[in-house]
Amino acid sequence: MNKEKKNYDIIIIGNGSIGVLSAFLLKIKHPKKKIAILGKQNFAYAASMAAGAMHNVYCEVESNFYQSTLEQSNFEMGIKSRHDWKKIFNKFNLNKVITADDTFLYLKKGFTDFEKNNFEVACDVANKDNVLKKASKHELENFFNGKINSNNFKCVKINDEFGFNPNLLIHEILKLSSKIGVDIIFQDVKKIVDKKNTYLIDKEYQAKKLVIAAGYGSYEVGKNIFNPVPIVKGVGTAFILQDDYFKKIKSVVRTSNRGGAQCGLHMVPYDRKNGKIYIGAGNYISEEKEPWARTETIKYLIRLLENELIPQSVIYKSKITTLLGYRPRSVDNCASIGGVNENLFYVSGTYRAGLTWASYIANQVVSWSNGDEPDSLLQEYKPDRKIKTWGSIDEACKYYASSRVSNLIEHNLINKKDLSKKYKQLYVFAKNKNLEITKNFFFDKDFVVDPDCYSYYED
Repeated sequence: MNKEKKNYDIIIIGNGSIGVLSAFLLKIKHPKKKIAILGKQNFAYAASMAAGAMHNVYCEVESNFYQSTLEQSNFEMGIKSRHDWKKIFNKFNLNKVITADDTFLYLKKGFTDFEKNNFEVACDVANKDNVLKKASKHELENFFNGKINSNNFKCVKINDEFGFNPNLLIHEILKLSSKIGVDIIFQDVKKIVDKKNTYLIDKEYQAKKLVIAAGYGSYEVGKNIFNPVPIVKGVGTAFILQDDYFKKIKSVVRTSNRGGAQCGLHMVPYDRKNGKIYIGAGNYISEEKEPWARTETIKYLIRLLENELIPQSVIYKSKITTLLGYRPRSVDNCASIGGVNENLFYVSGTYRAGLTWASYIANQVVSWSNGDEPDSLLQEYKPDRKIKTWGSIDEACKYYASSRVSNLIEHNLINKKDLSKKYKQLYVFAKNKNLEITKNFFFDKDFVVDPDCYSYYED
């Protein structure tokens, strides 16, 4: 006997920040429609739940910002999302999830050119937008505990680069959603079938309209109904420390991208009342079903924290919880966001920015459900687009080589006398790897793959 199917007007697949917020705003806009969220039990390895929840905009700017239209589009989306988040926090009484009002961005002595260039361009963009401020002596002493003084590091304050608790945020939105009639279903979706006028999900649920916002899982279920841009699965590694010492940390403190698999050091207030702080982050690419916390990454982050920010005695007595989350990254490093057709909205490839962009994307989902024209910004991110070329091969090779050299320096894996030779080796590796990938995927000869993807396709 066939099981009776449950019918909905709109189903959202994915219970991370984008999916949960989309369902909530859709129900407010369409109170009479039947709406459901389908997502994994306990939010297993959701990128949102493993995030430090910095609203990454200015501090994520890198040295190629003025040359890259994609980076500029990402930045614009971040600025728009900031406005949208503030409206949502105020309208629905969610300001309690905010843990930090601003961010301190610093550059230590002995920095690499890669980190220095990222820092300087980020500061330049922030200064042009009048959000760059000088950090006071009191603030510096509070955050750096006397370990670093003004003679061996630079530090600036970015106004309104705020932080918030993603776990609390998602659960608060789920509570509000449940109150207004959104069905919240914990189920790991396996298969979607397009039946012309409806979508059939795991032979159990039917919907007229479908929103796929399941992070890395979006690609796995989406490829059954259209041809999305392929995704690689990054694993973000971070941890939460708990101690009364951390109750005084009221701002995000972080570096720019330091290159390689590490994103740099980020210290984000997580739960100030209970003395919890988020420390991140590392990243590696995985094909395994279950992610692992790498010992090297945890050791690296703790070492940096001791050397640059927090007294060793505090770290030794702190409680620790490891966080792991899947970060979806498109093979061309461009997110996929937008309506595929009038009945399907798709999101994936947001990498580290999904939580930052969630408010903007959720509002775009609502506009799509109304049949409105999409924001012109989304032209850059069409889910069914052709894979984008990165830029010039020379710039790609330079980026790859400088990023990896920076990472080697950061981990004390190379002598200064070997830097030039290693840079040249990495440059040649990148050029050959780009040629290899373009041949394997039948791209045009002058196609340039995102340089951060070169290491994904090792032999």
